[in-house]
Amino acid sequence: MLSTLLMKGYETFEGAYAQVLSGLARNRLALAVAGRVSQHRNLLERWITIQKDQADVVAELGRSRLLAYRPVVSGRDPRPVLMVPSLVNRHYILDLVPGRSVAEHLLNAGHPTYMMDWGRPGPEDKGTTLDELLFDRLDAAVSKIQSTHGASPTMMGYCMGGTMALVYAAQRPGAAAGLVLLATPVDFDKVGLLTLWARHEGLNLDDLVDTWGLVPPAVLQPAFTLLKPSVLTRKWVTFVQFAGDPEKLQAYLPMFRWATDNVSIPGEVLRTWTRDYFQRNGLVRGGMIADGSPVDLSRLKTPILNVVALQDHIIEPDSPRALKRLLPSRADYTLLECPMGHTDLSIGPQAGTLVLPEILRWLKSHKHRATKEFT
Repeated sequence: MLSTLLMKGYETFEGAYAQVLSGLARNRLALAVAGRVSQHRNLLERWITIQKDQADVVAELGRSRLLAYRPVVSGRDPRPVLMVPSLVNRHYILDLVPGRSVAEHLLNAGHPTYMMDWGRPGPEDKGTTLDELLFDRLDAAVSKIQSTHGASPTMMGYCMGGTMALVYAAQRPGAAAGLVLLATPVDFDKVGLLTLWARHEGLNLDDLVDTWGLVPPAVLQPAFTLLKPSVLTRKWVTFVQFAGDPEKLQAYLPMFRWATDNVSIPGEVLRTWTRDYFQRNGLVRGGMIADGSPVDLSRLKTPILNVVALQDHIIEPDSPRALKRLLPSRADYTLLECPMGHTDLSIGPQAGTLVLPEILRWLKSHKHRATKEFT
């Protein structure tokens, strides 16, 4: 099975970076890391300082939470923004540390800012479906924002979270005042290696889901590692190089921690995501059903800013670019292409000078205040 191959690859890399660290070791710190690779999370916890969410939990939705950030400026822009992260990584990639935070930019611009924290699924989530996440939890979060502000939020989705926000907006007309999509897969024929692996004849999807129920990171993350294996070695090499420089280490560890702070995914969500999106490419080919009805992006009237990372090795650029041809001919659609990688859109060196200022300009120029259509 492909999952077995990926696990073997993961185990190989686990051993490989321990050896790399041993070869590079020049001090007791590196030696300690090399000898305790499997315990690196505990080691990091003693040093790392990640910005705590300057936010309040305003709704608890199963294991998920809606976070409302506290305002930092007066004269606030009344239009709320809801950030929707991916399911397979933690939400704080959008709020990493001061100076590298999407939330910080939104707050400084005066927007009421919210985060959908999907949380860590528990045993009770083995049967949780993608529809339940979208049309129960996310829908409840949007309703909370609407009741607070009298307006629908602009939804800012990252990667898988962008696709989820797109489908939600298509099935709930008026629920999103606008969509800002970052590195969002749309045409799954063109995602890249992940598509090839998801369609590999050796992948028994039903067996994988039925066996695990709640699919752990050790099963999923090797696929992302194998997209660019050098990243794994470089991550640990950089860690050792910075070990003797507290300032550099302090700046590096938040990203290091996020990259290793992976979560399980409900098996039924993985089944739907793999089958309907990766294998069937339902958004492009049609036939996708969400919340009991067909998903038809040609009827979507929500203004959209589509932000594409041209050097993205996870979601290749032609996948998000495909969105335009699926929308109505007169859609309010803007494409922003940026010469950077997948996570650079939110935390890269040019995020604060190139990407986020453009997003704020787009938000300022779109003053739609859609209200949810309750039926």
